[in-house]
Amino acid sequence: MTRRLPKLTFKPTFTTANLWLRQNRNPVFLVGLFAVIVSSLLLRHLTSLPSGGLSSQEHQVAVTSIGWQGIIHDPFFLAVKLLRSVGFYFFGQGGILVVRLPSVIMAALAIVCLAAVVRLWHGTRVAILSCLLFAASAWTLHMGRYASYDSSYLAAVPALFLSQLVLKRSHKLRVVYLVLLVWGSLLFIPGMVWFIAVTSWQCRQELIGAWRQSRAWWRKVLLVIVSAVWLPLLLTVFIKHPRTTLTWLGLPNHFDAVWPMLRRLGAIPEQLFAYGPNNPAQWLGHLPILDSFSAVMVILGIVFYLKHWRSSRATQLAVFSVVAAMLISLNPAIGLSLVVPIIYLLAAAGIARLLRDWLQRFPSNPIMRAVGVGLITAAVAISCAYNLQHYFVAWPHNPATKSHFTYYPY
Repeated sequence: MTRRLPKLTFKPTFTTANLWLRQNRNPVFLVGLFAVIVSSLLLRHLTSLPSGGLSSQEHQVAVTSIGWQGIIHDPFFLAVKLLRSVGFYFFGQGGILVVRLPSVIMAALAIVCLAAVVRLWHGTRVAILSCLLFAASAWTLHMGRYASYDSSYLAAVPALFLSQLVLKRSHKLRVVYLVLLVWGSLLFIPGMVWFIAVTSWQCRQELIGAWRQSRAWWRKVLLVIVSAVWLPLLLTVFIKHPRTTLTWLGLPNHFDAVWPMLRRLGAIPEQLFAYGPNNPAQWLGHLPILDSFSAVMVILGIVFYLKHWRSSRATQLAVFSVVAAMLISLNPAIGLSLVVPIIYLLAAAGIARLLRDWLQRFPSNPIMRAVGVGLITAAVAISCAYNLQHYFVAWPHNPATKSHFTYYPY
């Protein structure tokens, strides 16, 4: 008598990816919504706003030598040039979209990195509010949708903060390799060497630990290669053009007198809080860079870090602010995009402090807690609406703005 085989039954099962999505649907939804909002802000009417074509500065970027030969001759702002070379290779030279898209990518990177940093420092709620404030700010929209190298500065500081946090929280060697590659790519942005030096000193224990952890000889060799992979390109430029060393350090070829440098130093807080830059191609009139709500949050953030001035975070923000201010005052070619991400990290601390004080005052009253969160959310929404009106309505219809965008990308 033959033995009957058991009947096979098939039950529907979820794959690992589907199970992970079900378990994390709320974070995935928030990330997806955030990505849609950021993409719509950075890509909306990118080729037609303002009407008329490119500005003179954008036109100079459009005709700059690209590809390997162009990068060998001038490797500074390497990430933007690589993105522009790839775009020109696949889509052809001259289009407004191709010229401006690298700046959009750098601005998106700045927003994502700043969101991650604020989430690690202050939690998800503050990260959403502060990064909406940063993404919709007029300065981020101006620099992130304009074909210039300022977008590199906009992304560099948040990327450096995030890489440092990741390095301190993870002890895996592959994370160390990735962080060193990021730092090496940031070395091609003039002036960033000072920030990388500060960050390396603060992460010296982690870097020494990674070297000791690499017991196998090939791991040590790989660590050295990853650290020095970008150096030959820089050394080639320094040997051919020795004066480019000053450019790499973020310093001008010829230093101004003391008074003009002091004026540029004093113009930093003035343009942030009171009287904006006079540049119709990149800004509207003389409006301050920060709106009223953002300015108040920045002041609260400064007060918060002054009370905790011994913390490593406060020390690094202060050192970064001083270095950025010194570079801007010494070199007119370096703009405020170097300091604006630091300003919005301070604004995030101000929002966090405001929320914390309100929620501590009403620890067990759900109605008042909801009212506090709702009021701050409404203030962020009003600030975003003001900045969006600034960029998408007032600035492109300003006659002074239109007069600067007259170059056709052909």
